[in-house]
Amino acid sequence: MCFQINYLSMFLLTRLLLPHVSPAAGDLAVPRIVCVSSSAHLFTLGLPTDERYLRASGGGFFSLRYGESKLCVNSFVRQMQARIPADKAQVFAVHPGSTASGFWQSFPAWAQRCIASVAQDPSRGARTSLFCATEPGLVSGGYYADCALASASFWLARADAADLLWQKSCAWTGQSPNKVM
Repeated sequence: MCFQINYLSMFLLTRLLLPHVSPAAGDLAVPRIVCVSSSAHLFTLGLPTDERYLRASGGGFFSLRYGESKLCVNSFVRQMQARIPADKAQVFAVHPGSTASGFWQSFPAWAQRCIASVAQDPSRGARTSLFCATEPGLVSGGYYADCALASASFWLARADAADLLWQKSCAWTGQSPNKVM
């Protein structure tokens, strides 16, 4: 479920919205697509593409599945950057950081206390997303954390795995692997 919520849903929604992405009337700025990732993508065993594995129960929030889903988001951003002409849209992945929000309410009280000790308020959590949406001169296809370009997982260098994930994601969502915009 984590894979579907964090990755496939975002993949499909973004692909469905792409034909409608264009600069506002009179605006010369290139439209931007900002996808929420996580530093958890750094702690995985690679890009998952085995459908049986993805359908199997994968544990809770802090499992490998969460990190894998966010690694897929970063792969998607790179794939989109390579497929969309630079003058049509820019694409970014962001790590917002641990943010105090209602999301944590279902966690045990002890976990909520731990999270609260390191979590930032929501306005600070939105900073990197807003930075990527508005700051000129950023690297399209990049992964950003704390309002700066950050190092992404070495797993993203595996072009064969990224291409396979793209092909399978397109098949799973009924999207063309070739026509992006």
